[in-house]
Amino acid sequence: DAVQLNVLSTKQLLSLAQQMTHLEVFMHVSTAYAYCNRKHIEEVVYPPPVDPKKLMDSLEFSVEVSDLLNSVGAGIRFGDSSWDLNEAACTYLHLLLFCFFRWMDDSLVNDITPKLIGDRPNTYTYTKALAEYVVQQEGARLNTAIIRPSIVGASWKEPFPGWIDNFNGPSGLFIAAGKGILRTMRASNGAVADLVPVDVVVNMTLAAAWYSGVNRPRNIMVYNCTTGGTNPFHWSEVKSLTVLVFVICRRARVVI
Repeated sequence: DAVQLNVLSTKQLLSLAQQMTHLEVFMHVSTAYAYCNRKHIEEVVYPPPVDPKKLMDSLEFSVEVSDLLNSVGAGIRFGDSSWDLNEAACTYLHLLLFCFFRWMDDSLVNDITPKLIGDRPNTYTYTKALAEYVVQQEGARLNTAIIRPSIVGASWKEPFPGWIDNFNGPSGLFIAAGKGILRTMRASNGAVADLVPVDVVVNMTLAAAWYSGVNRPRNIMVYNCTTGGTNPFHWSEVKSLTVLVFVICRRARVVI
């Protein structure tokens, strides 16, 4: 699923963008954690440990096989010839195809995944890194730029302080804690909570698109959109401020 969501979908968008004759800039939103296995992350696209094309080819092959299996019940067609199969023949052929193509079962996939992602914590960060490489390679004829935000939170100023339109990310955690739904959370108090307001990310994306559209740089532009390096905010501070805000809201009888 991670390959399909983050890598294959990016490739499909690039294919669509290449058909747009008046497209000025292709902006790709990645994540600052795409290369979280590196101590220092520069604003460049690093080569992946595995060719993304091989993973995408495997995924597309599995989709084609799934379509083939689903079509067996209605009969089989080869060129101009077709055969209608009875129920028993369909079931038997379905099992044969399933056994032949499903050599990589879920347990094998689970065994391979840790070896693929290496020292990354999850498939999300791994496939995000692969997607950046796909943008660099297959978007070479496009005017492209990459934005890498860290943990996107509520707005700083625009449209007004604290604005959100969903419960994703850290805002969802804070609301769940305030409601009493989330009572415990594993975290290191000394770790940096690299939160960045959503309006900062949007403004940087617009500025980056403008720069690439006007100057049309030869190489792909990459922008790390983070706060931890210049204004570190630790999880211990997040905990203290969250508790303080909800105490104030309770005293003021503010409904969350």
